[in-house]
Amino acid sequence: MRNYLSGLKYHPETCTQICQKMSAEVRDRICRKNYDRYKVVIVMSIVQKLGQDVHIGFGKLWDVQKDTYSTHVIETPEFAAMGLVVGTYYE
Repeated sequence: MRNYLSGLKYHPETCTQICQKMSAEVRDRICRKNYDRYKVVIVMSIVQKLGQDVHIGFGKLWDVQKDTYSTHVIETPEFAAMGLVVGTYYE
């Protein structure tokens, strides 16, 4: 994420394109690992802060022994960028 976000100034269209590129890159990296029994969901978001704090949460209903997720957050004075990858096991 840092490669895409270094020196970035918040602009809605630019941030949308960056989120799409980051999601595609993460998806491609995960697909190369051949997790054949997992469905993967990737959510990337960049929000303008405007001097506020940002809190984003997500709820889940899953098998705690097989399903998993990972998050990554980068904050600057201008924006907050969040990445979420969810892997749900299926048979």
